Amino acid sequence: MSTVYQNLTPAQLREEYAAVKAQFDALKAKELKLNMARGKPGKEQLDLVSDILSILKTPEDCMSNGVDARNYGELSGLKEAKEYWADVLGCKSEECFIGGNASLTLMYDLVSKGYTHGLARSEKPWCKLDTVKWLCPAPGYDRHFKITESFGFELITILSVIYSQTHLSKLPRYFLPTSILPSLTSMHGRSFKRFAPRSVTAEQRPPFFM
Repeated sequence: MSTVYQNLTPAQLREEYAAVKAQFDALKAKELKLNMARGKPGKEQLDLVSDILSILKTPEDCMSNGVDARNYGELSGLKEAKEYWADVLGCKSEECFIGGNASLTLMYDLVSKGYTHGLARSEKPWCKLDTVKWLCPAPGYDRHFKITESFGFELITILSVIYSQTHLSKLPRYFLPTSILPSLTSMHGRSFKRFAPRSVTAEQRPPFFM
């Protein structure tokens, strides 16, 4: 179990620092060359999907519900892809938007649209608001938070250990970030249950709630 540093005395904190620093120095001494990019697949994982590069052999293989997938124009995504993800997410296929495989690109587009135009329930574009606050689970997705930082949002660091029903119920004054909505799983493999959105009622929810 992780140490709760807030509960330690100064003497215990110094002892913990010495122990952690010793572990860190031991790792540095190994002179490992590691790519620490979050979520970057290894070669073995990439090899698992190599067949996707050769499975489509004829023009007919590229047809999807009458749409030629080699072309463009299906703005919200192919029908089969939307149906698949609707089943995974527990929603309707028409509620799914199939984008590329880069979440960073999708998030930038969404935040940019909210900033310049507002979202579905926004009273005004976010750029017209005095302050926009964004919850940042830590450790978390630094590149994603760099996006919100670049738009001038106030970033509020939330330690990942608070992700429980008890702690979420204490956060009604904040809108919940997309990274802790139900049906999603955190970078630590922690899933969030259906109670999460109900910790913010419709009346408490800001117009830019996502």
